[in-house]
Amino acid sequence: MPKLTQSFVNAQAKPGSFGDGRGGHGLHLVVSPTGAKKFRQRLFFDGRPHNLGLGNARKVKLEDARKAAERNHALAKAGENPRMAALRQRRMAKAPTFAEAADKVIARHAPGYKDGAKTERAWRSGMATYCQPIASFPVSVIEPWQLLAILEPLFATKRRTGEQMRDRIRKVFAWARAHGYRRDNPMDDIMAAIPKGQAQGKHHAALHNGDVAKAVAKVRGANFVVEPVKLAFEFMVLTAVRLGNARNAKWSDIDLDAKVWSIPGEGMKMGEPHRVPLSTRAMEILEQARKLHDGDIVFVVAGKPVTENRFGKDRLREPLGIEATNHGFRSSFRDWGSEQGYSHDLLERALAHKVRNATEAAYNRTDLLEQRRPLMQAWADYLAQ
Repeated sequence: MPKLTQSFVNAQAKPGSFGDGRGGHGLHLVVSPTGAKKFRQRLFFDGRPHNLGLGNARKVKLEDARKAAERNHALAKAGENPRMAALRQRRMAKAPTFAEAADKVIARHAPGYKDGAKTERAWRSGMATYCQPIASFPVSVIEPWQLLAILEPLFATKRRTGEQMRDRIRKVFAWARAHGYRRDNPMDDIMAAIPKGQAQGKHHAALHNGDVAKAVAKVRGANFVVEPVKLAFEFMVLTAVRLGNARNAKWSDIDLDAKVWSIPGEGMKMGEPHRVPLSTRAMEILEQARKLHDGDIVFVVAGKPVTENRFGKDRLREPLGIEATNHGFRSSFRDWGSEQGYSHDLLERALAHKVRNATEAAYNRTDLLEQRRPLMQAWADYLAQ
C-alpha cells in the first residue's frame, strides 16, 4: 500500500478509507459521501482495537497527523491509553503553581489541624520561607532536583524542619497527582538521596534539677509577671507537662476529689490521653487559680487563656536569667527522677512518652497512675525545699 501524500489528501474526493502504508501506525484518510475528509487512526490498546480521530484533513496537515499517530502508537506500545494521555496533557497544561496548590492543600487540611490557626501559620510560614524557589512553577513541571535543592540543606542543618517540609511538600504533590496535574509524586524520586540516619533529637536548654526551685521562685517573685502566668508556669513545672497542656488546662478535665488531671488525646503530642496525679502544691495552685477566674479554662489573662508568648525568652526567662526553655523543665524532672532511682518505665509514663518497642507496648497497657502519685509528690516536695 503506497503512503499518502499531501497532494493526494487535497485532491481525493472519492468516498473511502485510504491508509498511509507500512509504518503509518494505522493512519487513514477517511472521505465521507458528503465529501468531508478526516484523519483517523486504527490502534490497538486496552486489549481491543480503537479508532482515534486526528482532525479535519482540510485543516490538519498530513505531516501533523503522522506525528500525532506516531505519538499515539508510542503511548499504546507503552501500555497507555492515548485518549487519556491527551486529556491528561490538557489537564496538566492548566496546572496551578506550587504556591497556589499549597494554598489549596492548607485550606483543605486546616479544619483538622490539632492546633488550628497555629499549625496553619506554621505551614504557610514554612512554605513561604523554604519553597520560594519553586513557588511560581506549575506543579506539573517541577523536577525532583528542584526539591532536593530545597531539602538537602535543611536535612543537613535543621533535620526536624527538613522532615516537616518533606512531609508537607509530599502532600502538595499528592494533591496535584490526585487532581490530574501530575502523573507522579516527585518526592518519591528523591527519598533515596536524603539521608535516612536517625533524626537528631532537639536538645532543649535545661537547668540542673537543683536549680529548678530557684527558677520557680524567680517567676513567682517577679512583679512584672501577672498572677495567672506565675501559676501556669509553676503548674507546668510541677506536673512535668508541655507548655501547651498547662496553658490550655480545663476544669472539666480535672477531678479535684481524686486529684487527677485527665488530658484528652487531642491535646497530647502523641494523640493519646494522659492522666497526671496532682501533688499537694499543684492542688494549691488550682485553688488560687479558681479565685481568679470561674470559667472552664484554668489559667486566664484578660478573659483569654494565657498565650505562649508570655512564656518566651523576652517576656519571662531572659529577664530573670533563667537559662532554660519551657520544655527543658521536663528534662530537669527526668534527670532528677533518674538520680532518685525511679524506674525508666515510670518516668516515661510521667512524661507521656510513647513506648517505642511494639512488643513492650503490647504488654504495657496501664499508665501506672497510682505508682506515679508518690513520684509527683516527691518532685513537688523537692522543689519546696
